[in-house]
Formats: sequence, structure tokens, C-alpha cells
Amino acid sequence: VRRVEGQDGQKFCELGQRFARAVLLGVIRGKDSQPLLNPDPETVIEPEDMLVFLAQRHEDCVPGPRSDVPPPSVNAEYPLQPVAQAHRVLILGWSRKVPALLRELARFGADSFEVDIVSGTPIAERKVDLDRYLGSTMKLRVNHVEDGFATPGVIEERRPDQYDDIVVLASELLEDKEHADAVSVASAFRLRGCLSDQGRRSAVMVELLDHENLTLFQGGDEDVIVSPTVVSYVVSQVALQRELAPVFWELTRPWGGQIVLRPAESLVEPNSKVRFDQLQQVAAARGDIALGFWRPSDPDDGLVLNPDRDTEWSIEPGDELVLLRSIKTPES
Repeated sequence: VRRVEGQDGQKFCELGQRFARAVLLGVIRGKDSQPLLNPDPETVIEPEDMLVFLAQRHEDCVPGPRSDVPPPSVNAEYPLQPVAQAHRVLILGWSRKVPALLRELARFGADSFEVDIVSGTPIAERKVDLDRYLGSTMKLRVNHVEDGFATPGVIEERRPDQYDDIVVLASELLEDKEHADAVSVASAFRLRGCLSDQGRRSAVMVELLDHENLTLFQGGDEDVIVSPTVVSYVVSQVALQRELAPVFWELTRPWGGQIVLRPAESLVEPNSKVRFDQLQQVAAARGDIALGFWRPSDPDDGLVLNPDRDTEWSIEPGDELVLLRSIKTPES
């Protein structure tokens, strides 16, 4: 987040095309601490505005001449398909994070999710935590199962292939993080076996506490989050520049500015070669900001954010664009 002198009076859409090594995400207006991420393209930059960037260095946030690269041939974007039924979510484990997780899911609509929670933590204790955190606002459909999911056969009995998403949480009850991660890893591998036997790959997210255990998931399909590492990254960046705190808060809310993935072939002709500044034009025409791209077929170096503008990218099946999109609440 930084102030760029001499840019007041320009429209956001015009200014965003003038940064060759940074992506302009939004503004923090005057004394208002609430950032405007992916604002209306016609928003006019004011003298006291601070600009929000995705960049490697502060020195990269210097405007240059406007890009004159012609846009690529594009496809009409695939329409979003309405959800025919509730998203089924299986949560294995219980921690202080669960009430916050359920609150975020509930904000997408009480009928959007069906959540089953399997844990050895007594149900009465869980409900106390939920009442303390959520009170009467909890309208999500939640089914509690009191059982230790680390016990052989428990995961298999839940029919994991029947769920859209599965979350394996690190236990807060075990004495050390090594033991907690051992339970999470073993459970994830049993899930992998169950889902492979059924021929289905539900989306599986695993929480770890020790970064060294990431190597156990190399080549797997699970999404793995080392939560202490994520927290330390955020804290260190906010400590260096406190203006980033509301930006991270805005990005992690269920509505407003959201980072989303869209199939590249839904925007750009397949098998074509495009540059990133061309992708930025395509995304901007649809009200989004292009942040980069992701190639799942390349697990080692498939995600590229703020790429070199001169690099050509050949669109392949499965490629995804990483976009910053403004999402309205259901009420609006």
C-alpha cells in the first residue's frame, strides 16, 4: 500500500494499465481505513488516496506509459450454473476455528451448505462454543457426530465420496504439533484411499501445524494449509505496514473483493498464445482484475502471480485465471 504522487484525477481503469511490474488492486481513500478493492473502473483517483498493489517491491509500483498491446480473441464467458442442491461438507476434528468457519459458510446462505462434524469432542461442549461465538445467528444445517475419526473404520463409515468438500482440522487437544499432524496425515491418506476406491475426488483440505510435514503431500491432490505459517506471514506484513490489515480483512470476508479462479478457456480461445497484459484487458472488460494464472498440471511451479508482461502463455485445458472479483451479498 503506497501513495503514488501525481496520479490524482485519473480513472482507476486507465491508471491500472500503466504498471508493468505490479497489479493495481484498489484504493484506500483519505482517512477512511476501509479499502476499495476492484472499485468501479470509472473511480477517479483523489490526491490523498493510497493505492493497493500486488507487487514484489515498492519500486515496482511506478507508473509508466499505458500498454498498447491489442486484446486477444475472447470467448463469451461461461454462465455460472445455479446450485441445484446444498453443498455437502465433512469436517473431521474440532477446534476454536470451527465456529468462525461455520459463521463464514452461513453468510453464503443458510441453505447453501450441509455440514457434518465428526470429532471425539463432546457434542455438548461444541454447542457451548457455538452458542458463545454465534448466539442465535447460527442458521446453518449442522449434524454433530461424536466419534474419534482417527479410529479405523470411522472415516470409511461416513462415506466420504458423498461429500463435495472435506476439511481435516489439526487437533488442539493433543500434547504436541507432531502428534496432531500425525493424526491429520493418517486421516488424509485414508481419505485418499476411500475416494480413489469410489472413483471420485472430493475437494480435501488438510490443516497442518508443522511446515516440514508438507513434504508428505507432494504429488497429492489435497490442499494443505500450515495455519501457523499463514498467520505469521500476515502478522509480519501488517507489522511492516499496518495499512495492509484492512486489505487482508477485506480479502478474507465472504463478500466484497474476493480472489477467485475461472477456467482460462472460458475467456480466451483454447490453444491460443496470450500475454498477461492481454489477459488483464480481458478480465477488466468483465469487471475483474487479473492477478495471474494457475496451471494445475504443473504442481511444482503452476501458480504465477503478477507475471512478466512479455511472457507468452499458451492456453491448455485445465488452466485457470486468478482474478480479483467483487461479489455482492445475496441481499443486494
